[in-house]
Amino acid sequence: MSKQEFLTTAQVAEHYGVTTRTVLNWIDNGRFPNAQKLPGETMTYIIPRSDIEAYDKKRRQSEPTD
Repeated sequence: MSKQEFLTTAQVAEHYGVTTRTVLNWIDNGRFPNAQKLPGETMTYIIPRSDIEAYDKKRRQSEPTD
């Protein structure tokens, strides 16, 4: 079994070119359903890379083709 890789809210924000607040809003709205809040932290989550990949795939599929 492979080990799951996680990204922080800051890393995800950098990946998409948005603020960490935007990523937190996305988590609240269910975009990354497996995000986990880090113990003792108020605004930091870790998000499985699989959630990011699933969202990226969904975005690519919904993009219009020429």
